[in-house]
Amino acid sequence: GRTMLHVAVLLLRPDLVELLLDFNADPLLEDSQGASPHALALGLRVAMEADAASVPSSTAALRLTAILELLEYPVAAQTFWDWSPDCHVTAESTPSPAPLLRLGSADADQPLKHDPRMVEEV
Repeated sequence: GRTMLHVAVLLLRPDLVELLLDFNADPLLEDSQGASPHALALGLRVAMEADAASVPSSTAALRLTAILELLEYPVAAQTFWDWSPDCHVTAESTPSPAPLLRLGSADADQPLKHDPRMVEEV
């Protein structure tokens, strides 16, 4: 069986998706076929993009985009907390992180200058 969130995704109803998420509906709960509401939404997007013969209505595309945006944070939060590192990975086999760089500045090698607009008023 499917949950109400599965049905709301399949009906392209972002208003219902938002309401159900407000009531803690699980976007990663799988139905009897192993598909989560999030996976269904991603599958619909792939199907819409792949079907060149049938151009989806702009309303359908906008609704699906809204649904994917609504599902993005709950899915990321849930997968973040569900993630567990592989216990068999040793420190020697783990690559060192890339150094942090300040991007978008022509004078990245120069120290930061004081900005008078950032002065706090007491």
